[in-house]
Amino acid sequence: MLLIITSVLWLHQWAPLIFVVGFVVWVLLHERLEGELGQRLAMLWRRGWPPATVVLVPLLAAGTLAYWAVDVPLPAKILPIAVNVLALSLLAFGSWWRLFAASVPDAAVSPRG
Repeated sequence: MLLIITSVLWLHQWAPLIFVVGFVVWVLLHERLEGELGQRLAMLWRRGWPPATVVLVPLLAAGTLAYWAVDVPLPAKILPIAVNVLALSLLAFGSWWRLFAASVPDAAVSPRG
């Protein structure tokens, strides 16, 4: 999801067109997607999303390198690169907080202390 958000933010000059096209597609398809077709698509979506870590890490790494290599001013590259690096760090170190949370006594965390 973060990869999609950064891609849209990176191409911010195209964002209004993307929103208009998305709205028009929704207007044309929303009734068809409320029936049996929509239930089948939702089932397929739940089965396929989120992709496995083996897929996400190369996608995020490639996206980060692509944003870094593009020839635009640095301020335009900072947000997409930062979000991709954040997503990679969450994938790599996301569960480490549990190790530290387990070692802290309850009295130190409790507001009643």
